Amino acid sequence: MGLLKDVGVIIPVPPSKKIRSVQPTFAVAQAISNVFGIPSRNDFVHSSNTEEVKGMDVIDRYDIVKKGLRITSDAIMDKKTKILLLDDVLDSGSTIKAVLDTLAGAGYEDISFFTLTIKRTSGLE
Repeated sequence: MGLLKDVGVIIPVPPSKKIRSVQPTFAVAQAISNVFGIPSRNDFVHSSNTEEVKGMDVIDRYDIVKKGLRITSDAIMDKKTKILLLDDVLDSGSTIKAVLDTLAGAGYEDISFFTLTIKRTSGLE
């Protein structure tokens, strides 16, 4: 299973556009869950951020995203569970870093991430 070996849970990164009827990251996480039998938890990390971060510099973007994140079901998951974070687009890396830091700050240690695509103008390709 490669990337999915020993993964205990898939956590999709909370969406930035909450108005979509179908959230792509949630849908892909659920599809992976269905195929490989790994639980997907859309409810684990919540973002209350409503501010548009597109076009902001990386540090400001990170700060805004990070301050809006919280873990909603912390007591339910063992801290040793191997987590796979799933995001749809990697741009500056600030969103995924904010989620990683939030989870690590709560005591989770075994965290990997996977992104479906890298934005061409991100400078990360």
